Amino acid sequence: MLKEKSYTVYRIVGPGQKIPVGELFERRRKERKDNTGDMLRLARKLYSSSTFEALEISVEPADRIASGTPGWGEER
Repeated sequence: MLKEKSYTVYRIVGPGQKIPVGELFERRRKERKDNTGDMLRLARKLYSSSTFEALEISVEPADRIASGTPGWGEER
């Protein structure tokens, strides 16, 4: 069974500031070891044009964002 999981792609513009720039969909049939890391590598390849820009790209699972769970560097 194919289960799609979506990730929101962000560009980090300053401390604690990020702008959504796109969305990726994971269409793997089963869980793997480093799904989020793999999606980050794909997002950096698709949404950046240089090595410096790649370091400004971040991804977060869309379901975590909807639930209001704090991410890296965020506080409740």
